[in-house]
Amino acid sequence: MATAARPAASAMSTIWSTGCWPGPVNLGNPNELTVADLVRRVVALTGTGGAIAHHPLPIDDPRRRRPDIGKAERLLGWQPRIGLQQGLERTIAWFAGDSAGARADAKAPAIAVAAE
Repeated sequence: MATAARPAASAMSTIWSTGCWPGPVNLGNPNELTVADLVRRVVALTGTGGAIAHHPLPIDDPRRRRPDIGKAERLLGWQPRIGLQQGLERTIAWFAGDSAGARADAKAPAIAVAAE
């Protein structure tokens, strides 16, 4: 699940400007995917190859990661505005030095990924 830095920062700024801390507010994307799915997408977009190593999950690792963004929706009217595919494309373009592909006004994009 991906959250682009700019929309997430805007949501955090809104929270801070209220002067009232509502506790933790999840700004993740509620669409669940596995880390393997994410890796396949990145490999396809970057054209990189090589073997993908699979390791056992740590004992305390959650099996499902589907963030509940209900509080962000209720308090901030916030929902993710950039889909995973577009976010990955922009991030890869930025790292490749293609500012036109990433958006001319974009600073370093960040994607926070939490996936099973």
